[in-house]
Order: sequence, then C-alpha cells, then structure tokens
Amino acid sequence: MNITINAFGGILVETAKGNFAINGGGTMEEMELAYLQPEHPLTALILTSEHLDRSRNAVPFAQKHHIPILASFIMQCKMRLHALPVIYCFPPAEVDLYGVKIGLHHIRYDSIDPVFLTIEDEEKTGIVIDGKLDRETAEKLMDCRRILLCNEVKLQDSMPSALRRRILSVYNTEEELKELFKNYKGEIVKR
Repeated sequence: MNITINAFGGILVETAKGNFAINGGGTMEEMELAYLQPEHPLTALILTSEHLDRSRNAVPFAQKHHIPILASFIMQCKMRLHALPVIYCFPPAEVDLYGVKIGLHHIRYDSIDPVFLTIEDEEKTGIVIDGKLDRETAEKLMDCRRILLCNEVKLQDSMPSALRRRILSVYNTEEELKELFKNYKGEIVKR
C-alpha cells in the first residue's frame, strides 16, 4: 500500500486492488493530477467531512470522472449527494470495495465529523484526518501496521488563549499522542 498526501490536503491510497482518494479540497486540476492515473483507475472518493477544506470540488470531480463517493449517511444528506453514485453507511462501518476493506469510524466527541479510516488489503493502515483521539478510539488503530496522523496542530505563543483552548479541545498534544500509542509496535507517520 502506498499513501501520498497532496499539497491541498487530499490523500491518495494506492493498493494492488484499486486506488482510493480521501477528500477533495483542491482545484479540479490539482485533484485530477493527484488522483487520476491511467494505469490505475480510481475506485472511490472517500469523504471524511463536509467542511470545504475536505469537500471542495469533490462533487464536480466525482461527476466528471464517474467516481462513486463513500461517505456517511449524514454527510451524504448534508452535502445533497443525491445525483451521484454514493456508497453510504452509518459509521462505525466496514465497506468492502473490490477486496479492499475500508472502515469508517467516528471519533467519540463528534457524532458526524471527524471520521478516521482503516484501509486493509494485504496490510492494514489507519488514517486520522482530524480530531482528538481518546484511548478507546486509539485502540481501534493498534492492529494497523502503519498509522498516518494528519491531525497534528502546532500551537503558537502568539495565539489568543481562547483559540489555544479550542485547539486543545479538538486536537491531541504531542504528549497525549505519545501516551495513547506508547504500546503501539507499528509505524506512525505524522503530517
């Protein structure tokens, strides 16, 4: 399994059984360059959030290239994805797309978004896009060979205290992540 994080924040997951894009967010041209490979067609576009930094251009991209979207039922309703081929589920759920198991899981503090993923073909990888992990959530990632953490945020002394409190309420500190994954034996990749 090969994972590429794009400049606009989207992620391409390449497996032997198919390629999967995680989130939109870029311009149409950026997404086409990042996600479309003639020799390995895109199997699905997985949306983890309806927020613009994750979903911008996802719908027109999927429509133009006839790519199904995998999203939670709530997100499908919020984004009005009715005119598209949509595979929707009620996380926590596991969907098998051509032999690749994709697990969509909610991070506990938020019932809709963010979602973290597990993707499994010959190996299992966890991908956390957003959100503050707790022990119960982190436990679901412990059997992954690799965990990609895209939920890192850097606090700056110049930030107003209200903003710092808000960030700390929805993102893990480095110390919290060390404690959560102290017994993890695989590879952790931080973005």
